[in-house]
Amino acid sequence: MSDAARERERYATNPDYRRRRLASGQRWREANRDKSRAAARRWYHANGERERERIRIRNANRRHGGNAAEIADAFWVAQQGRCYLCEQPFANKSEAFIDHDHRCCPRNRSCADCRRGLACDNCNQLIGRVRDDATLLHLIARNLEAAQQHAIAGDWLTAEKILGTGTVATP
Repeated sequence: MSDAARERERYATNPDYRRRRLASGQRWREANRDKSRAAARRWYHANGERERERIRIRNANRRHGGNAAEIADAFWVAQQGRCYLCEQPFANKSEAFIDHDHRCCPRNRSCADCRRGLACDNCNQLIGRVRDDATLLHLIARNLEAAQQHAIAGDWLTAEKILGTGTVATP
């Protein structure tokens, strides 16, 4: 066994040794704050993308019970790589968010009972903004369609029509 392997094993199995090593590192970082920060910046510059992905996976696992990748993979296959709401294809898996019913689980958490599928960012935010209220979404869609019909007919609702004047008052 190499010295490095022995060191890793001792660190992993001896809590007292681990505490001493952590304290020693903390003392060095406090005494060498500028060097420590510079080294951290260099490391993050070299490993930033990998670190962001690691953090994204860690956070997703915390939210979805430790197996977010498996859950997302299952939804991905079932939904054929499309958003379950707008049915648009995802460019890649990182654009897909596991949507859930917020009445079941608190914010940033989900369980097997409330997961609905993979949603794109736009749809996920949209249904979050209306608090998962399908009736409100129907009303919004109906009013949007009516406004678009007015636009097609050239019958815009203008300030002049609202005020009943030929000109708009200026402040």
